[in-house]
Amino acid sequence: MGDDVEVATVAAQTSEVKSRVRARVTEFGYPPVHDALILGIKAPLGSEAFKKAVGLLISSPFETLPVKDAIIGSVLVRTSVMRRISSEKFMDFVLRRIKPLMGIEDILHLDLEIEMEIDDDGL
Repeated sequence: MGDDVEVATVAAQTSEVKSRVRARVTEFGYPPVHDALILGIKAPLGSEAFKKAVGLLISSPFETLPVKDAIIGSVLVRTSVMRRISSEKFMDFVLRRIKPLMGIEDILHLDLEIEMEIDDDGL
């Protein structure tokens, strides 16, 4: 009988429920997309849905760069970024440096710093 009492005591202890909530609160960053979004081929939202959402939230236009890849489904880039770097160089950067960091369901946000040096000897 002593065993029955111990089992009942253990069952009572394991049925105790504790809850804890932790939250980190930060200000919503606007715009929510700075320079580019890289969407995995099986991302929960596709490029057209993102393009519409971004178009509603941000006044500057984004363009979709073509990509045929087993991991990356689409690339959305702010048009102003494409004035500073060719789409070929940008896609090479994405495929070499960003693709290894992602899975097929990921959506990665890129905040880019593109620096240009301009020399003009004709002045």
